[in-house]
Amino acid sequence: MVRGGRPVASLMVRDEAAHVQASGRGRIADVEVRRIAQAFGLGGVREVRFLPAGMMNRNWRLRTDAGVFALKEIVDVPVPEARRSLVTVRALAAAGLPVCEPRPAVGGDVVAEVDDARFFCLLPWVDGDHRRGTELDVGQARELGLLLGRIHRALATALGPVDVRPRAKVGSPKAAAAEADRFLRLIGALPCAEPFDAAAAEALERRKELLARHAGDRPGDEVVRGPVGWTHGDVQPLNLLWRDGRVVAVLDGDRLGVRPYAEEVVRTAQVQFAAEDGRWELERVAAFAAGYRSVVALAREELADAVEWLWWKRMTDFWPLQWHYGKGDHGPDGLGCPASGCCTGGAATASGCGRRSAWDDAGGVVAGGLGAPSGGGALGEAGGVAVQMVADGAGVEERVDGHKEHPPGDGIRSWWSRGARPGSGERLGGWSR
Repeated sequence: MVRGGRPVASLMVRDEAAHVQASGRGRIADVEVRRIAQAFGLGGVREVRFLPAGMMNRNWRLRTDAGVFALKEIVDVPVPEARRSLVTVRALAAAGLPVCEPRPAVGGDVVAEVDDARFFCLLPWVDGDHRRGTELDVGQARELGLLLGRIHRALATALGPVDVRPRAKVGSPKAAAAEADRFLRLIGALPCAEPFDAAAAEALERRKELLARHAGDRPGDEVVRGPVGWTHGDVQPLNLLWRDGRVVAVLDGDRLGVRPYAEEVVRTAQVQFAAEDGRWELERVAAFAAGYRSVVALAREELADAVEWLWWKRMTDFWPLQWHYGKGDHGPDGLGCPASGCCTGGAATASGCGRRSAWDDAGGVVAGGLGAPSGGGALGEAGGVAVQMVADGAGVEERVDGHKEHPPGDGIRSWWSRGARPGSGERLGGWSR
């Protein structure tokens, strides 16, 4: 029903994907939509479509008299932090970076409160595709690294120098094993275990074995090497929009924070360039790192140190299970359980998925790190440690046992494993955030 040229009946679009999500997580009342439109001066709202791809916050596509926008409900970070990030995005846009500058509310704030403590921001809609790093060619991988370097430099200009150097948290194997046991007890007490629970229990047992095996590889220093500054915090396929072979929008600044630059470079490489079988696409990693290092100077040793830290963080981190069992939020399930079908792209059955995911094969240490179907991610092979991911564009050779290797002096020290069993196929990595 339309009255005075403006819709007043249900605005939700009921296509199959939206309908499933709108029944719970994606539901938004028409009266709320009208209040949001009023807060941002949008005029009439013609269409509301829930975007199910998001994992933490809730997002919708709005078609309005004022244009097409992405509406985001802020639920995963404190509102002051979200506001700071949105204001920072304005500075990045002014620096010529491909970001979505927020539309201010009528009062000038970039965040609008609607219906007692529900907070929203509004961003211009940008057409584009989410592309995994393995779909990029080498030139595009290099451009992505260059873009990340430009983002870091622009953030340093906008937010100023960092006075305090962050210290890395070194989780102990004992504490991580105790956390695994806690989840195992919780799962064991469930009256009716579902496929996710069975897969999680199996993975947790495997995680304990890996913790015992690699306890001696725990990083011993809380000070990470290399330059530190403001970083985006979540550069991954769902936060990048591509069109015509280039990035047209970097999305979601909620994880804006001070980190070692090498940490963000390595973490981005993990979530971007891990193939479904858990191995990294090293030629693309090389191009990506070379692009970044053409803008921001990072030494090989600094990147190698960051890989060690990220590997250990994944080894001792259980955050998807904390969300699932502690918060009752199943949004990150696709990062951690093959039974959800999200890691493999297949349907779940009582005994798991039709084919095992990287998460399952690695005993729960690897999770599909992209939050999307067929997302995979790993930081090591054959139960070893990914020690170096330093690349400056040189070529990659294939060793006879299937592991990637680089001849001495070629400028790359990207990949080696301690205690590797050639051809074993075992992978070691971790949940990605």
